[in-house]
Amino acid sequence: MSESGREMTKQDRIKRVARWLIGNGVAANQETLGRMLGYKNKSSFSQVLNGKVPIPTGFTNRLAKLDQRINEAWISEGWGSMIDEKLTEKNREEMYQEQITKDEKIIQLQQELERYKAIVDRLTGRCDNENKQTAS
Repeated sequence: MSESGREMTKQDRIKRVARWLIGNGVAANQETLGRMLGYKNKSSFSQVLNGKVPIPTGFTNRLAKLDQRINEAWISEGWGSMIDEKLTEKNREEMYQEQITKDEKIIQLQQELERYKAIVDRLTGRCDNENKQTAS
């Protein structure tokens, strides 16, 4: 980001957060983002984004709550950075730990599946033996 939040207008910071939220998959597009913020139609939300109407009370708070990494103070006043890097690092660590847990669960399920396959093979073998004995 070439310009600091303090050099941008609040309107510009809101637009930047909206683009970031869409770009990071929090919302599919501007219309979806508006609905997530409680707007019934895209025109109403667009008017706020483009400064056609005043920014409603609580708007920056609702916008920041859409992703915990968003720094509300940056949106409101330009303080700090748009993304809280500490939370971003924390999220990376949490995602890493979640992936380890998922990998462990996959291994556990694979082992369980192998046990079930062995049981099925034994049962199938018994059925084959019984069929052979019945046929003779």
